[in-house]
Amino acid sequence: MSILSKVLILIDDLGTTTKRNLFEYLPEEKNSVLLSALARLKNREMVKMIKNTKNNHYQITDLGRQHIFTDLDWIKNIFLDLQTYIVIFNVPDKFKSKREQFRKSMQNVGMKIIGRGILIGKMPSKNFIKHIVTKHKFVKYVKIYEVVANQYNLGELNKKIYQQFEKDAKSFLKYKKRFDKSHLRFRAKTLVYEFSQALKKDSLDYDIKNNLKKYVDLYQKIKVLCY
Repeated sequence: MSILSKVLILIDDLGTTTKRNLFEYLPEEKNSVLLSALARLKNREMVKMIKNTKNNHYQITDLGRQHIFTDLDWIKNIFLDLQTYIVIFNVPDKFKSKREQFRKSMQNVGMKIIGRGILIGKMPSKNFIKHIVTKHKFVKYVKIYEVVANQYNLGELNKKIYQQFEKDAKSFLKYKKRFDKSHLRFRAKTLVYEFSQALKKDSLDYDIKNNLKKYVDLYQKIKVLCY
């Protein structure tokens, strides 16, 4: 999990944050690294500074909060009844730059590249994909196919993606009594976000009752500690 994400989640959790708070809640990170992350978030307009006579305070912006919520939607999606789609696009080279923007947009919503001009992923509906295609004005270059159950082998769960989350989650649950209430809540939130990042990297459809069960069970145990 990136240091930028940790700092952003901390600022959101505390409401208003000082540099001293960063050093206190993330002692495992170098002060210079934390300050660099804070500056980068401020430059990206995800965090804003509130001047104070004694210390400058920092707050998350709407853009920063939306960034967190968008990533957390990956957890919500595994509990929804979504459908798998294959998207095939053949965009002329004269639109190379726009083609790259379209590809990134599709990846950002969970589509995964499986070949040249071929994407696959779990989406709420065909219209959801059509909206993105229309936005990029690529309707005549794109074909969308719904995948029938067992028609396409999505492969085995990429367990390596989830190993770090599993390790961190088990360690946290084992030693959770060492944290005070505010530190416990923050650490729990970072782990929930870490799980969402693992799902985002994997992004394909799996049976939650089998492949993802042990990871979801860990998530459920940690989720209740976020409040």
